[in-house]
Amino acid sequence: MKKSLLLILCMLCMIQVNWAQCTLTNATSCKCEDSLQTNCDLLPDMVVSKYAILTYNGGPAEYSQTAPLPNRGRLTITGSTPNLGFGPLEVKGVDQNGYQWFLCGTDTISVYNPSASTSIVPNCPNGANNPHQLLIQDIYHKNGNIMTYSERKTGHMTYHPTHSHYHVDDWEIYTLRIPTSDPNPLHWPIVSQGHKVGFCLMDYGNCSSNPQHCQDSAGNYLTNADFGLQYNLDANYNCSPTIQGIGVGHLDIYWNTLDGQWIPIPPGTCNGLYAIVIVVDPDDHFLESNENNNYTWDYWTLTQQVSSNPIVEITSEKSGVVCQGDSITLTATAGTDFSWSNGAHTQSITVPSNTMDYTCTVTTYCGTVTSPPFHVTQVSSPLPIAVGDTVCNAGIDTLTATGSGNLNWYDGSNNLVGTGNTFYTPNISVPTTYYVENVTTHNDTLFAPPADYEMSVGGYSNASHYLVFDCFSPFNLQSVKVWSRSVGNRTITLEDSTGAILQTATVNIGLDMQTVPLNFNITPGVKYRLHCAAPDSLYRNNGNGVSFPYEVPGVVSIWSSDAGNVGYYYFYDWKIATTNSTCPSTKVPVVAYVKPCYPAGLDDVFGQSIQVYPNPNNGNFTLSFENSTTDNFTIQILDCVGKLVYSKDIQNFSGKYKGDIHVKDLAKGVYMLNLNHEGKSYNTKLIIK
Repeated sequence: MKKSLLLILCMLCMIQVNWAQCTLTNATSCKCEDSLQTNCDLLPDMVVSKYAILTYNGGPAEYSQTAPLPNRGRLTITGSTPNLGFGPLEVKGVDQNGYQWFLCGTDTISVYNPSASTSIVPNCPNGANNPHQLLIQDIYHKNGNIMTYSERKTGHMTYHPTHSHYHVDDWEIYTLRIPTSDPNPLHWPIVSQGHKVGFCLMDYGNCSSNPQHCQDSAGNYLTNADFGLQYNLDANYNCSPTIQGIGVGHLDIYWNTLDGQWIPIPPGTCNGLYAIVIVVDPDDHFLESNENNNYTWDYWTLTQQVSSNPIVEITSEKSGVVCQGDSITLTATAGTDFSWSNGAHTQSITVPSNTMDYTCTVTTYCGTVTSPPFHVTQVSSPLPIAVGDTVCNAGIDTLTATGSGNLNWYDGSNNLVGTGNTFYTPNISVPTTYYVENVTTHNDTLFAPPADYEMSVGGYSNASHYLVFDCFSPFNLQSVKVWSRSVGNRTITLEDSTGAILQTATVNIGLDMQTVPLNFNITPGVKYRLHCAAPDSLYRNNGNGVSFPYEVPGVVSIWSSDAGNVGYYYFYDWKIATTNSTCPSTKVPVVAYVKPCYPAGLDDVFGQSIQVYPNPNNGNFTLSFENSTTDNFTIQILDCVGKLVYSKDIQNFSGKYKGDIHVKDLAKGVYMLNLNHEGKSYNTKLIIK
């Protein structure tokens, strides 16, 4: 009897253990995706809810181009991201050693801050503010009943002072597209793309409470019970600076009333049938069990746009100034058919850098229109003029070159070994070929957002205010746009971080939208101010929708104003000319010669008698020497890579020699003239120009 009771108790204990909740510290009841395995990573599987697009919170809201601000020309939508995997999506702002990591351009810096206090937001070494913070994803691993985890750096997030916490960057992308017969909606023509919105990742709801959100690939609606003992792993994530995430069987929801939850509808878009496509984790920053189910879509009909006179244009990822040999991708306004001037029939084309105009005729829902021409300009860098050198037996050669830009020197493995007009070789004992290129810079006209004031509500102001920005590479601020309610002179100043005036422009500004020329040359630096002390009724934004920073990556970041992050003051659509568009020439070979050299000594009458004139020359020159005995001679000319391009033998000669040499067919450059006599080689540089 006692044995029977003991057996029953043991069985009950085993049942209790087997039914225990799967947790981040006990993997006994956790299941692998492959049910036959007991040793596996427990990965999340993030999907996007189709139900949330069209139904949740009233569905999308379309606004016309004349609707009140801030929603003018927007399609607002709701996004929902359930985790249907076997492990949590868990991200942290601090690693297991207590360090936070921040991105400063391509470099990273760390700050020891075990509690991940939001008060520690470092500046980059160059002084740039509010850098992106690297995220750390925890990957949980089951091995029998043992649970461990590992860390991997991934993605990034930005600290929002007005919210006092971090938002994960690039969490979702929203696009409005025109459906085609292609079964993949990610290939459909894009009408417009919404902001790459960033959010806290948190357990806002669960699948039992929101079953329509949790739909698997077979179309089944999942509830908490479908995740078994894995449900709720781990379901305590919130908007924390230390740990954020979405637990198994949970989801995060972003309503269409929140900031950034919209797709801008371009002016001139036709009414008709479109598709809303949402992608979660579009850049695959986070490790998941399935990276192929991160999108969803559904149809949506626009009814408040235009029924005629559509607007068609061509855009590009860069300006039309393109280096010789490069290419540029041009994209036309979305439509149902495309006919490019070069014969292509896709929305985007990639074309070479040849100087020419491109147009595209686009068929839309409300008409067929040809775009204005997009001008592509090819720029090239002229070849440098290089001069080699010769060292006797062994030593250091001095190679020189001239060019219209910066000169870069490379070795035979294409490693950069020097810059400038002169390059000194290492100590060499055999002929060695180096290469030099001429790199010229060209202005590239770009526009810094915001393009206008339609991001939020606002109004006209007479108060002194300024924007704060960082400059990462030199540029000329050619102009800005303002909206004015009065006519008169305004003085706009560029100031440093202390308010000291660096440059000034006084411009007479008319009514409504005005383009204001500035011509401010700006060098790399931080906390510059663009200031108008007496705006006299210029428009500014001061409501929800202002979302700093506004950036041209690698060039400028407009990251605040003197009113903080809730006000954007006066200056829109910055037109900037950068000089960071560089074009290298073809690399020119330059030979560092090493020859068995016999320099003329005081008693070497023959060596001292050798003359080449004129030098430099146009390919016609004279060689002279004097020989007291009767000997044979060989005259040779070698190019910069050592190739023999001219040879002449002189037999049984004595006395004074004077011979004209004509090599006008040789290209301009540096050559080596060798005069061979009695087993010795006498070398002279020959320059043809």
